[in-house]
Amino acid sequence: MSQRASILPAYDASMRDSAAEAILASLPKLDEHQVRLLHGMWQGGDAGARARGWQRAKRALAARGETRLLDEAQSAVSRWVRDYAGGTLAHPYDLDQSFRDSGRLDGRIAAAPAILDAIVATLAGDAIDPDDHAELLGPWTIATTHPAPDDPAWHDLAPGDDT
Repeated sequence: MSQRASILPAYDASMRDSAAEAILASLPKLDEHQVRLLHGMWQGGDAGARARGWQRAKRALAARGETRLLDEAQSAVSRWVRDYAGGTLAHPYDLDQSFRDSGRLDGRIAAAPAILDAIVATLAGDAIDPDDHAELLGPWTIATTHPAPDDPAWHDLAPGDDT
């Protein structure tokens, strides 16, 4: 019994790390619709629940000695935003493209907090209240599973089921 108890926390930590890594790995695949939806769902959420979730998650990560995971995730999300800025805003003679790229960059900047919320929720796992966990992870889940308006599945949504 004591051997089993020592194996489970390591397994759980591995699963949490994998979920956070999966979020980071999917960032380059996010399209404009997903980035806008991610920010919109985050902005319309419960800021108090997010703040509580972050406080509890940071305490839990500190107690487990895992704050470096959150630091690494924050750096990775910052790189995701900066990489877009450095790689696509170089259209000095195409103002239309520069404005479109600027809007995409603004979208990434606006979506970054929601991405970090999803990562901290996965890293903290059940160390935070389930409602706070759902609030932190919800925008990510919706944005990455919801069909885009140009997807035929969009039209299959029931009225009122567009979130």
